[in-house]
Amino acid sequence: MEARDHSAISRFLSELKVQLIISLLSKCKPDWMQAPFEPVYSKIYYITEGEGRVFVGGEELRPRPGQLVFAPAGLTQSYSVTDPSRTYRMYWCHFISSLSLMNLFSSFKLPFCLDAEQPEQVVKAFEKLVHSYTTEQGPAKSIHMQAALLDLISCYFEQAALDPSCPRSLLIRQQA
Repeated sequence: MEARDHSAISRFLSELKVQLIISLLSKCKPDWMQAPFEPVYSKIYYITEGEGRVFVGGEELRPRPGQLVFAPAGLTQSYSVTDPSRTYRMYWCHFISSLSLMNLFSSFKLPFCLDAEQPEQVVKAFEKLVHSYTTEQGPAKSIHMQAALLDLISCYFEQAALDPSCPRSLLIRQQA
C-alpha cells in the first residue's frame, strides 16, 4: 500500500469515535452458530485456540489461533463451529463507531483476517478492554474502555494492508 493510502486511512480514522457494547474472553459452545445477518455493530475477534468458520461480506474465513478478525458493521456475517471438540477460545468485542468502517475496508481492500504481528500487544489491549467492561466502576470507566478499544483497533489497522497471510492483502500488494 502506498504512503498516500496510509495518509488517507489515517485522516479517515482521525474522526473515529467508538462505543463499546460488550467485550469478553469466551470459549465457544459446540453449537456456536449464527445464520447470516447484518449487524449494526462491528466485531473484533482474537482467536487463542480452536477452529471454526466466519463469513464476512460473503468471504469465508477460517481464522486460526493468533489471528484477528475484524467484521465491520453493515456487512452480512455468519459463523459456526467446524469441529465441536475444538471450538474457539477467543477474546471478542462488539462496538458501534461514528464512521462506516465497511467503507474503509471496501475502499482500501483491507483484509478481514490477519495474523497478529504483536500478539502480546493485542492480548494486553483486550485484557484492558475486558477488565474495563467487566470490573471497573469508576467515573473514568467509559474513557478506559474507549482507550483500550481504540488501541485494539489501531493494532488492526497498523498491519491490515501488509499481512501476507490474508488473500485480500495479497491483492493489494499485487496491484501496487
